[in-house]
Amino acid sequence: MFRTFRPFLLIMFGVLLISVGFIYGLLFAGIPYQDPSPAQQARWGFHKQVSSNVMTVGLLLALSGVLVAVWKSLVSFRP
Repeated sequence: MFRTFRPFLLIMFGVLLISVGFIYGLLFAGIPYQDPSPAQQARWGFHKQVSSNVMTVGLLLALSGVLVAVWKSLVSFRP
């Protein structure tokens, strides 16, 4: 009935989120303006923060997947 938990999927979803956050940062935040108005600076900061948060969540997911994979391999290891 229940499928086994696969840490590989968690790692891949984390890598996917890191990639999406990076691409979002390139497309919407991009390179900061040279002499921005306060509105441009606020918009750039918002998009940069969103990109950073998405990449952070992706990194945490990928690291947790790696930790679960290592834990499962150590627990199932029987000499």
